[in-house]
Amino acid sequence: MNEKMTIFYSKNTGEIKYASSGEVGFDTFLSNEEDMRSFCLMIVVPFNFEILENANRFKINLEKNIIEEKEVKKFEPISF
Repeated sequence: MNEKMTIFYSKNTGEIKYASSGEVGFDTFLSNEEDMRSFCLMIVVPFNFEILENANRFKINLEKNIIEEKEVKKFEPISF
């Protein structure tokens, strides 16, 4: 099993766009490589299965440069 993973995230919002096990580069995106480079940054971090499988639940805090869980908003059902 890989000991590292690569995370690609928006340089403007910190939203994780893609996560992969192992160390990979922007060439992973083939024909979209240039587009991904234009708005994403990448980091290699220790492997974390929960983040890899649930990347949409996490983001990069751009001020603290850490991975954190997104705030979950709860909504009350609407009654008619």
